[in-house]
Amino acid sequence: MEIQRYSYPPLQPDPGKLLVIRELPQPPRIRENSQPQLIALNEQLQLWQIDLISGRTFAAADLHLPDFNPEHPVQLVISPCGQAAAVSNRFGRHATVVSLTTGHTLLELSRGTYYFNVSTYPLAFAERGQELVLIHGVDWNRLELTAVCPEAGPVAAGTIHDEASSASLEDDLDYFHGQLHVSPDHTYIAETGWAWSPAGITRVWKLSNGAQNKPVTGGGEQLNAIWTPLADWDLPMVWLDNERLAVWGQIDGDMVDEEDWHEEGIRPAILVYNAAKDSREVVLTDLPAYVMSSGTSDVFIHAQAQLAASSSGRLFAWGTGLPLYCWILPDMQPQIFETPVQPDLYHRQADLFLHISEKGLEAWRCV
Repeated sequence: MEIQRYSYPPLQPDPGKLLVIRELPQPPRIRENSQPQLIALNEQLQLWQIDLISGRTFAAADLHLPDFNPEHPVQLVISPCGQAAAVSNRFGRHATVVSLTTGHTLLELSRGTYYFNVSTYPLAFAERGQELVLIHGVDWNRLELTAVCPEAGPVAAGTIHDEASSASLEDDLDYFHGQLHVSPDHTYIAETGWAWSPAGITRVWKLSNGAQNKPVTGGGEQLNAIWTPLADWDLPMVWLDNERLAVWGQIDGDMVDEEDWHEEGIRPAILVYNAAKDSREVVLTDLPAYVMSSGTSDVFIHAQAQLAASSSGRLFAWGTGLPLYCWILPDMQPQIFETPVQPDLYHRQADLFLHISEKGLEAWRCV
């Protein structure tokens, strides 16, 4: 295989300076005949839909987000139905949820003031039957699950979400929640938060299928922590399928089998964990350490690296100053590609790596 660059049409009309891009999920009933789409956030706090083939853009929503800083890392989360989006500064206090069909603000959220700026704002959409829900942080050690209706009318300015539509997922847990990752079938939730020492703790738990307002202790059925990766948290991770999760971090050789780790010490590795079996399946070693600082002042350290999985069974890893790594599942034989820039996103439907540039978007594909 080799990495091949693709020419990309100019974006029309111009959506302005883009901060972050995400794949827009397509419902299964229209996916085969649909063109791959993006949702992008610009520095004016506007969401734009972008057609990847033509470069056509469409204004989707104007956002209101207190204390928003476009110079700091931004989090953009899209619902699996493609009809709602949640936005926050990655280390911010506030978040907003909007409908991508009507442009209305659906929820305005806050996660409190206690050490909020040292882990990613917990935000993730999931589906329970026919219901769309948002899992979100309301305090450093507490998550809530709130029903979201993309067709609902706008909320009043300054309104925090309606607690009557929420269920508590965590109460008085000695754990700082971080970035959330939902499995493709919406059964499992993974996150890499931390506890005092400090020590990062990667956890996987089941999302309850109970009644909407029924409180669930410990996030549902609690599973064992995958590992405690020293002082790192908010690690790169991606679901490979409904059960297997890949996580990239620094771990101790004592935590894995001797044949996977040929010398003592702490080194970078990617672990593939099976949530259904509660077991580690694969350890990928011989990886370089990724950069942990963005160089932006007043922003907590965080991984300058990403993991992504393709629909054809490939696992990708890349980071600032690093090449692009690719493993073909299940053989796990690595291939390494030199790329001119660090991609901002892997678009699964289009099988493209995308980068935000001054001229718009650049694209590559492994062929």
